[in-house]
Amino acid sequence: MHPSLPADYIARMEADDPEAYRSEVLGEFRSGISTFLDPEAVAACIVEGRREQAPVAGIRYFAFCDPSGGGKDAFALCIGHRDGERVIVDCLRAWHSPNPEGTVVEAAAMLRIYRVSSITGDRYSGQWVREAFRRQGIGYQVSALDRSALYLELLPTANSRAIELLDDAKLLRELRGLERRRGSSGRDRVDHRPGEHDDRANVVAGLVVECRRVVWRVAG
Repeated sequence: MHPSLPADYIARMEADDPEAYRSEVLGEFRSGISTFLDPEAVAACIVEGRREQAPVAGIRYFAFCDPSGGGKDAFALCIGHRDGERVIVDCLRAWHSPNPEGTVVEAAAMLRIYRVSSITGDRYSGQWVREAFRRQGIGYQVSALDRSALYLELLPTANSRAIELLDDAKLLRELRGLERRRGSSGRDRVDHRPGEHDDRANVVAGLVVECRRVVWRVAG
């Protein structure tokens, strides 16, 4: 393991995510499936002890949302900014609520704190999400990329340590649990393990794409 990793990293992985521990540390093989992100690279991106950062004047913030209708999946929101070529995650929230309309109200309130007036998210529930955010004065743009494509964009950012992640145990578990599968068409697909979730990981990947997209526009 990398010498910069916390001394208890392996013990925490074994306790928090036994399946990932068996695969990544013990080397147990799972046919047709490979771990997507290098756990050492992910760990190196975490800012120890940072749970959330308050907005700062003069910084432009971006946001990505993964809505949910109140089932097992969380309604997740990630807010952050760029610092040169680095992406900084400032706020990560996930709601497990049977009231999606109320969750949009809470999410919109958080977005206003960070001066975000437009958010990008997936195609969940078609027009409803867009209208719910519009009623709160927040624009909602549908991402051109599906979750697998978002993760493929996240990979080089994580590998180059060009992202600062919050110290969030559930986020870490979700990132470690992402798997790459080779589909019947020959294309790689990235998703969470069966029975697991990736709502937090998904919005972090979406935030990276949003920040990088603006960087590319400026550079072009």
